[in-house]
Amino acid sequence: MSLSYSPSYAQATCLVIFTYNELEPKFHVQNNELTTEIQDIINKLGLIGNKGECNYFYNKNQQLIILVGLGHSLKLDTYRLRVGIKKAIQQAQALNQKEVELILEDELINRFDIESVNRLVAETYHISHYQFNNYKSGSETKEPIKTLVSISDNYKNHEAFYEGQVLGDALKVSCDLINIPANDLYPETLAEKAQILGNEYGFETTIFNENQCAEMGMEALLAVGRASNNQPRFIVMKYYGKPESDKVIGVAGKGVTYDTGGLSLKPTDFMEHMKSDMGGSAFTIGAICALAKMKAKVNVIGVVAACENNVSANAYKPGDIIGSMSGKTIEVLNTDAEGRLTLADAVHYLVDTEKVDTVVNIATLTGAVRIALGDHRGGFITNQDELAPLVYSAASKTDEYMWQLPIDDVYRTHVDSEIADVKNTGIGRLSGTIAAACFVERFVQEKPWIHFDVSGVAFTKSGHEYYPKGATGRSMRTLYHLLKLLA
Repeated sequence: MSLSYSPSYAQATCLVIFTYNELEPKFHVQNNELTTEIQDIINKLGLIGNKGECNYFYNKNQQLIILVGLGHSLKLDTYRLRVGIKKAIQQAQALNQKEVELILEDELINRFDIESVNRLVAETYHISHYQFNNYKSGSETKEPIKTLVSISDNYKNHEAFYEGQVLGDALKVSCDLINIPANDLYPETLAEKAQILGNEYGFETTIFNENQCAEMGMEALLAVGRASNNQPRFIVMKYYGKPESDKVIGVAGKGVTYDTGGLSLKPTDFMEHMKSDMGGSAFTIGAICALAKMKAKVNVIGVVAACENNVSANAYKPGDIIGSMSGKTIEVLNTDAEGRLTLADAVHYLVDTEKVDTVVNIATLTGAVRIALGDHRGGFITNQDELAPLVYSAASKTDEYMWQLPIDDVYRTHVDSEIADVKNTGIGRLSGTIAAACFVERFVQEKPWIHFDVSGVAFTKSGHEYYPKGATGRSMRTLYHLLKLLA
């Protein structure tokens, strides 16, 4: 990959000019001759700078000029700029360009935060080039376009630019893990990949097999995973970037590498993309990779309770009462509500064994969150409302939209069981996302806690104007920034 600041102005073979609309289309370039040529094309084609407009022409110097609309100036935001950059790079790819220069004039940059612009340009470069062709015989991976960013020295932020590249690389790590099919990515191989990444990025990784999990009392994890020939693994990743501090943040990522629903079997249409049910683990691994690469000043312990939720004569059953590492008993009413069972042991391990100060868990946990928020926002719940602004602040740096859902003592009663300490479903189909969070909360021992449910945003079948088809990586960067804020 090749991304750098441009050493000169408008010298590449392909230039990208951003246009936006006030009372008429606006754009800014320093070259008077180029300004005239662009204005002539705008007049000729009747362009108005609308969001989504993308046109191109060759100027007198045989440079390819791509004009990308960002919409009305009053509605300009960083997300529109991300979409515009991706559209420009994809247009250049379609025209077989080897080099492209993004012209970011001062008058455009002045509308945004300088740090954000530098970071988002680098992130978008990586997102625009993401490909997953591992299983297509004879397919050729397209060579990334050499991309130059033309921006005045006053607006360069080298640290944010580098951070954006690191996050773009970490997003690729997360997306690759999610996109790998379940016949190749199962608990053992996910653990192996975490260990390889730990060696590469510089964090400590410890893997516990099923026998060691049993010795630690992880009965909930083992119950979910016992029907599969691929036995569970418990992955512990430690990054200490702030050794002078005793504060440690614990992160648990859901690692169900394939989810059939168990004996509460999913319909085929709902099972097709269940390789993505380990998205929380992929985001946890990706975020820790980025933190380690950036040498971030934070201490983090990430854990993944990895397993497959499969079907066999040995499967756990609706109506069973199972144990957990905490000692609490769990009434299982639906074996397709399995992710919260694995998280129960994972968060208890973080609190009881690792003595973390704050707990974050992230998971593709419920279909209910997709019904509530669609594929536009991820949901989160916290037991301390003062933590919510930190989530919104982290999400604002990435344009990964999040929405806080409520939790209170009435909702908490929804997971009360008459015959066990807790049950793994709520009341019918009511407030399913909140009920799942209430279940996990029973195991965090009143530690400050943030629960992410990203089922609606982690994977898309149809693609997105900014994110790739399949694994999107959405919420990994929010997690990264949140962990820094929690330090």
